[in-house]
Amino acid sequence: MLSKLVDKLWGTLASLKTGIALISLIALANLGGSFIVQRDQAPEGQIEKVYSPETIRILEALGLFDLYHSWWFILLLTLTGISLIIASIDIWPRYWGRVVQPLSPLNEQQYGIFEKQAVLKSSTKTDGRKIQSIVEKAFAKIQTKESAGKWHFWAQKGRWCHLSVFVIHTGLLFVLVGGFLGARYGFEGQLRLSEGQSSNLFITERGRGVAQPLGFTIRLNDVRMEKYPDGSPKAYYSDLDILEKGQLVKSETIRVNHPMEYEGIYFYQAQYGTEPANERFAATVTATQRSSGTGKDLSLEQGKVSKLSFQGQPDVEVRLLQYVPQFQLPMGDETRNIGEAIQLAVGSGEKPKTFWIFKTLPSFDQKMRQGEYTFVFQSARQAFDVAEFSGLAVGYNPGISTVWFGSTILLTGLMWNILGSHRKLWGCWDGTTLQVAAKAHRGNDRFDKNFQKLIERLQQE
Repeated sequence: MLSKLVDKLWGTLASLKTGIALISLIALANLGGSFIVQRDQAPEGQIEKVYSPETIRILEALGLFDLYHSWWFILLLTLTGISLIIASIDIWPRYWGRVVQPLSPLNEQQYGIFEKQAVLKSSTKTDGRKIQSIVEKAFAKIQTKESAGKWHFWAQKGRWCHLSVFVIHTGLLFVLVGGFLGARYGFEGQLRLSEGQSSNLFITERGRGVAQPLGFTIRLNDVRMEKYPDGSPKAYYSDLDILEKGQLVKSETIRVNHPMEYEGIYFYQAQYGTEPANERFAATVTATQRSSGTGKDLSLEQGKVSKLSFQGQPDVEVRLLQYVPQFQLPMGDETRNIGEAIQLAVGSGEKPKTFWIFKTLPSFDQKMRQGEYTFVFQSARQAFDVAEFSGLAVGYNPGISTVWFGSTILLTGLMWNILGSHRKLWGCWDGTTLQVAAKAHRGNDRFDKNFQKLIERLQQE
């Protein structure tokens, strides 16, 4: 019972129909991947705009938003590869037999069954060696045999072309293995760097926002745009460095369609733009000395120390720590938006006094905090530099070289299968009459011309 089941399964996987069906399913899956928006290629929120929630749930369950990494697509590649291997094993004895099967001479009756045949007569006896020379020059080296006063010869060429089907199978198998490696272990992602910035992480598109390690550090030294005479963008360039353990190991300039490769990971020029950098805040506050009631305006810049001076008192250090455009103040179970706020640090030493003051509550500091000086928030200013950034597309496909290698083998096998032909030739010479017959398993039109030329040459002799 088990052996019958195994034989049936073997026969199913080895059949041409199964192979065609599996390859057709792969082609349909690739076609579906072209029409269904893939999550790793869709901008944030696009899928939700294109499909309804019910459709999204169905497509997610079927893995159609990440088709090339889905379990069923990988299973389909695996089954196709197994089918190719089993089919090759199954047909090997038959095809190998065609290659190694020896050719034998024909008897007189067999010559009449061939479509390609000719009978040539001579009034004078001709040496068989002359015939042999003509046949071997036009066709292939012959084997000879003398029997009952007759000289038989036969030859064949192109018998190895029967194995072209195995070359095709091998090429397809390499393509499938490459596709499996890419689907299982490949990834795509994004990386955005400002000039001078380095990173050893990228954002994987499959994880949608999940940071993954590169295994090395990439640094953007410079990004620039080349323009046409009318000012429109022509090309974008990024100067990139690769660092391993702090040491520079590779430098390259990339542009669109000219990526940089390192350890099998490709970096493509995908975006170019500008963004704020070195954001800074400044604020103006009024400081009042409680004892004298004297007030003084003070300009503060984030990251810098300002001195607050009153006559007869030592200088006091004041620093602007933070600026919040919309400060949310807890009020019991709720929060209240009280607008702009700044955080100050007053005093020197390791533990200066830090506190918040609010533009909409000018008396807040005076009422809520004790101290020699009180502060009122007057105004705030924001400043920043403009930095250029480069958006890089990150791609890794460990199977791409295998796919290219398999495609080369596949193309070679197809050409060999189309152009190759196993041709056979037989002849019998009794001194005055020459019988010739020939057969080709493929490419009869081409072989007809060659056969006619051979007959004409023999007729001339």
